[in-house]
Amino acid sequence: MASRAVTRVIEPGTFVVCEFCKDQVRFSAKNRSRQVIANVYEKGSWIRVEHYHLDCYQQLGQPYGQPAA
Repeated sequence: MASRAVTRVIEPGTFVVCEFCKDQVRFSAKNRSRQVIANVYEKGSWIRVEHYHLDCYQQLGQPYGQPAA
């Protein structure tokens, strides 16, 4: 397995921190923001999940590739 990323709408009750900026990924009813969720694998084994604001993930150069919808 290889590391991969997907984009998702930020849902109410989301309490995760962006790996890049270290701010909380927050739900907003006015602005339906998106987040990137990455499953990270090393040597074929899953080791963790990372969350990013969509803008932060793009600033990092998409380290886990183009996120799937």
